[in-house]
Amino acid sequence: MNAPDLWRRAASRSVAAGREDQRVLNNLILTADSETSSEARVARPVVGELFLAYRSGDDWWRVETRGSAVAYQRGRSERMLEEQERTPAGGEWQRFWSTVERLGVWRWADSFSREGGDEHWQLRLQRHDRRLVTGGSSAFPPLAFSRPSPDFLTLCGAVSQLVGVLMPFP
Repeated sequence: MNAPDLWRRAASRSVAAGREDQRVLNNLILTADSETSSEARVARPVVGELFLAYRSGDDWWRVETRGSAVAYQRGRSERMLEEQERTPAGGEWQRFWSTVERLGVWRWADSFSREGGDEHWQLRLQRHDRRLVTGGSSAFPPLAFSRPSPDFLTLCGAVSQLVGVLMPFP
């Protein structure tokens, strides 16, 4: 039995029972309730949590999930210079999480630090039962490079694509 057939069966059982039912299938949440037909159901990606912040001197930016949307903010000192919120499509989230897996981000150390410099960053990710909290001060993953590594820049690029903004990279 293929996934669409499973979704149809789950939705029809839920509607017939007159209750809301959620099933996680292939990283999608399928929601069906008694007030909508099985034809009107909506599939949306499991988003998880994303928070990435970067500061160099007075300049800073951050991206964080807000429900299924991502919010981007950029500023200098206490002043907000730019703010944008967007809801990425399911395929965009899949590409992002694939990039996280390919880079081995889940295996990054808890912290990265070097003396000198004024670059600071923090990353929090959560998806399903996996969670990562890491950050750095003048050092970047995966090997505490003194400059942003290709892996770190690739992650920033994947986040930038989710937000739909060309973020100022480190």
